[in-house]
Amino acid sequence: MTSQALTQDRSTAVLAGIGLAIAAYFCFSSQDALIKWLVDGASVWQILFMRSLTIFVLSLASGRGKVIRAVARTPTFRGLILRASLMLSAWLLFYNAARELPLADLETLYFAAPLIVTLLAAPLLGERVGLVRWGATLLGFGGVVVACAAEASGVSLAAGMALAAAALWALSYVLLRRISEAETTQVQMVVINGFFLIACGIALPWVWTPVAPSHLALMGLIGVVGGGGQFLLYESVRRAPASALAPFEYTALLWAFLYSYAIWNHAPSSNVVVGALMIVASGLVVFVREVRDMRRPLA
Repeated sequence: MTSQALTQDRSTAVLAGIGLAIAAYFCFSSQDALIKWLVDGASVWQILFMRSLTIFVLSLASGRGKVIRAVARTPTFRGLILRASLMLSAWLLFYNAARELPLADLETLYFAAPLIVTLLAAPLLGERVGLVRWGATLLGFGGVVVACAAEASGVSLAAGMALAAAALWALSYVLLRRISEAETTQVQMVVINGFFLIACGIALPWVWTPVAPSHLALMGLIGVVGGGGQFLLYESVRRAPASALAPFEYTALLWAFLYSYAIWNHAPSSNVVVGALMIVASGLVVFVREVRDMRRPLA
């Protein structure tokens, strides 16, 4: 295969990964809006339990005996459990902070995560990040700050929880990149959601609060949407470097503001419009760079 063909294959895979990541973050934003809607009337533990149960059952149903055998012999089991622990800790912090913080403030603090991913990509993954990706990530984070400048929360326990969640999510994302090189998406979903199911199930007798049947149905919907996001994200990191995908995590903020308006009647301010444009620009910078690389042969 020629160097030009190799470059095209690599860039095509990266572009596919970017598309999958954008779709994944739409799913996660939808999940976050549903959870924020429910979290005042139900514990985070029971919401995550129902979410994980839905994903776990769907994953087993699609993989059946094949995925069970693959889980039994996976060499990445310890890494998957470590990643699941980081993710569960991040989500518990994030969704408990959601009780106190407006959605815009919550998302602002959380979106320190792509910057941390970019920072960790070089030393932990050996990726060559480069000035373009650094610039795109910083531009996207600048857009987040501008979009939410009018609603700064200041220093609080909830703000600290959101920042801690961002750091834990970034670590879990970097670990995802390593694991995805050696393990299938189905195995990852079964092990990680199985871990969530056990951990949340242990806590459930002490935290369960009665909920309406309609809310139970919404928890199941959260599982379907969240499971779709997981699948798309895992597939995206199999195709593209973590530092290339990091700026596109900011697209979730655009959906967050849309949901804020649709559900809580929070109309976007001029800050949001300017910040949104900066966020879109950060993603376009990486997208254009990858398209250009597609046309450039390897040396």
